Amino acid sequence: MFSSPMLQRTGRFITLFCTFSLLMGCSSSREPVSKDTLRIALSSAPATLDPRKATDATGMRLCNVIFQSLVRVSGSLEVEGEAASTWSYKDKTYRFTLKPDLRFQNGRSVTAEDVLFSFKEFQSKKSPFSSAFAPIQKVQVLHEKDHLVVLVHVDDYSAKFLSSDLPVLKILPEKETLEAQNFGERPLGSGPLAVEAFDLQKIILKRQPPANDGRFNRFEFKVIHDDFTRSQKILKGEVDVAIAELPPEIVRRLQDREKEKVQVLTYPGLSMTYLLVNLNDPKLKDLSVRKALSQAVNRQEIISYKLMHLGEEATSLLTPNNPYYNADLKNPPFDPKSAEKILSGLGTLSLKTSSNPTAVDHGKVLAHQLGKSGLKVNLQSYEWGTFYNDIKTGNFQLATMKWVGAFDPDIYRIAFHSRELSPGRNRSHYINKKLDALLDEAFRIEDFRKRKNAYMKIQKTVFDDFAIIPLWYDTQAVVLDRRLKGFETSALSDYYGLLNLRRGD
Repeated sequence: MFSSPMLQRTGRFITLFCTFSLLMGCSSSREPVSKDTLRIALSSAPATLDPRKATDATGMRLCNVIFQSLVRVSGSLEVEGEAASTWSYKDKTYRFTLKPDLRFQNGRSVTAEDVLFSFKEFQSKKSPFSSAFAPIQKVQVLHEKDHLVVLVHVDDYSAKFLSSDLPVLKILPEKETLEAQNFGERPLGSGPLAVEAFDLQKIILKRQPPANDGRFNRFEFKVIHDDFTRSQKILKGEVDVAIAELPPEIVRRLQDREKEKVQVLTYPGLSMTYLLVNLNDPKLKDLSVRKALSQAVNRQEIISYKLMHLGEEATSLLTPNNPYYNADLKNPPFDPKSAEKILSGLGTLSLKTSSNPTAVDHGKVLAHQLGKSGLKVNLQSYEWGTFYNDIKTGNFQLATMKWVGAFDPDIYRIAFHSRELSPGRNRSHYINKKLDALLDEAFRIEDFRKRKNAYMKIQKTVFDDFAIIPLWYDTQAVVLDRRLKGFETSALSDYYGLLNLRRGD
């Protein structure tokens, strides 16, 4: 019988939650709300709404509905037009025909200068996304009748250009962007939702143009840091939706006992939780130390008792439903005694997490498990901005992190290529020149089978080097007020599904 003190405390938390939930359910009534407003729970505020700088999951998801890309990826992971109505590729040139009468949310038409400015901003060396657009040699924008045509000349074919790179590049209004004192707080895009208000507690977006068919026109994103409070606000009717924002034990509780108030949708996602390792640290440069860290973590225990089986053991940045996933990778067996031979003489390592309660809780469990193998762990939790800045600047030894929305295997270039060191997203500071060469070749391979074989090798190389310590894949969950109709789940856990929601009886 498993009897970890850490998970016993979780059990007491669940008991307390159940009791308090019943009391709250008996004593509270639903908060009156405008039929035109949908309220969405967030666990943390985005760092910015400027798509040139937004790299956190919430910020990128919000930017996706405020701005438009030429093409985007649908919930079924297929490329579809957004600002572009059609596209083609021939002789190292992508041709995009834009939709006629494209306008920003202030009513101004999108111009050729705006499109060229947008490419320039995302290609800038200051951009965290610049490497994705390095293959672009030249961009031209032509006027044809009532629409614009964008020609993107590249140095070679890239299998992931349409699916992974281009969706990141948002169309920006040149004049308004340059004149704005803080574009990240009051951005202007051409997407379906415009920013009405933005602060650390609340983001309000409004539909452009308004719909008159029963769909919501106003979207109020409420930042509620505490998991329990977030769930209670859903039960009390103060919040309508939470997309991948509640911990598994609460999801299971709502799913089992609150069916009269909420509906719970669970589905495979694209989220992978891992232990980030700073390879610049003298202690962590040793491969045997990193392997011992992996051996000291009891993943199945965490998945069963902390995730309530809403997850599975991870080995790759790619999830098992990905066609490029390497199913041959197997984590070292849980072996605390073998790990202790290495870790007990290591002294103390710091483990950083964000101040999100779920992240802190996971950090405590990991620290507890590592401690059983003789490693002294100094657990440190910070508010998101401070934590994320420490990660970007390399001010950490170990940290709990997530990759969200990774579906193209080129994510390995973004995460592990030596060109992606700060200000890029190679947070582990992993350098492997042989891997660099594989990564540079793989995304240019047109044949699927050959490309898959290349990424099998790439995944195995990173896995064998323990460049990160994979932990688990999260099963995603959406919790909605039972009266809402029309939500479509997305493997990306994005916010597009909100646009078609209606309030039923």
